[in-house]
Amino acid sequence: MNLKAPGERMYEYACHGGNYAFPGILAGARRLELEAERQPRAL
Repeated sequence: MNLKAPGERMYEYACHGGNYAFPGILAGARRLELEAERQPRAL
């Protein structure tokens, strides 16, 4: 990292494979939230 030229940008290199599953993960979380709202609350 110290060998890059002055002013040269460094970009992160990371796997983004999990991003394809993100809509499904969020859908599951929203479903859990809806189910929690529908359950009667203890007083």
